[in-house]
Parts: sequence; structure tokens; C-alpha cells
Amino acid sequence: MNLQDKLEEIKQNGNYQICLFYGEEIGADDLDIPQDERRVIVIAHPHGYLGEVRTLWKGKLLSFLNFDFKYNIPKIVPNPPSNNEVEESGYYVWGAGKSAYDYIRERGGEGK
Repeated sequence: MNLQDKLEEIKQNGNYQICLFYGEEIGADDLDIPQDERRVIVIAHPHGYLGEVRTLWKGKLLSFLNFDFKYNIPKIVPNPPSNNEVEESGYYVWGAGKSAYDYIRERGGEGK
């Protein structure tokens, strides 16, 4: 799967906006890093929740292309998340009030 198809898959899974960050955050100096190993950060905005819900995925491009967003449950982090609560790679969700828990419950996870 290519990057464009993966973003469309996320969009079709109920997100009205997707933000993509690609690269090592060091400018053009990351050109010697293989494409599949470059950092990807994706923030998605699911629709249908009272209050704001956002999901965050962090990792390498190859992992992103192979990640199944439909069946993986994100970890709930505080709203807004701080850098020490989000690891270098992972899948996270946060939101206003109980909206993040509603998001988790609707995907088969345990919400409060």
C-alpha cells in the first residue's frame, strides 16, 4: 500500500481531517535515511463525537503503511497530551470530557 492509499483508508474510517508530518525534524539532513525508516506522525479528527476527539499515530513509514487502524485500539492520553506521555512510536487518542472513552468503546475497547 502506498501513502496516499493509507491516508484514504484512514479518511474512509470516519475521519474528517488528517494531518501528516513526514521526516526527521532536522530539515533536509534526513535525506540519507531510507524512506521506509523516516518518521511519520499522523493526527486524525474522527467525526461524530460531542467535543473534540483526536487520534495520533507515531512511528516509521513502513510501520505506518502496515498498521491496521480499524482493529487496533489507541491508548488514551490526557487532553492535550504532553511529550512525556507519548512515546516515539504508538497509537493514541485524547478528547474533551468522555469523548475519548466513547471513541475507545465504539472500537471494542474498554472505556470508562
